[in-house]
Amino acid sequence: QRELSEKLATFAGVTASVFCASSEAEVTGLGGVLGGVLQHAGWVAPVSSGVIGGVTVSGVNVLVRDGGAPSSAQAAQLLVDLLRAIGLDVSGPAIDQRKALFALGMIPSQTYADIKIMIGSK
Repeated sequence: QRELSEKLATFAGVTASVFCASSEAEVTGLGGVLGGVLQHAGWVAPVSSGVIGGVTVSGVNVLVRDGGAPSSAQAAQLLVDLLRAIGLDVSGPAIDQRKALFALGMIPSQTYADIKIMIGSK
């Protein structure tokens, strides 16, 4: 975890959010650890959980907010590469084009985050 934080510290200050779309222990545990790693790296990365009506989340998904800070796409790619290097199956980074979902506050902690990490059951 320390090694991940050190590598991600290059992008300290990036706004991200970790959303656990399941109450399963494996999902919330991963979300908590990942949130801690990001926060230790200096990212602004709250962790939240809940259910998104009509949306199914499977595995680890990394989204980059359309119109976010230019460094966000680079930070998201580094995060995905590092998570894959430790054996996690991660999808993304993809451009988040679901602005309405976040603008409506359906996932409040993610409304303004440039990087959204959504974790669900596999």
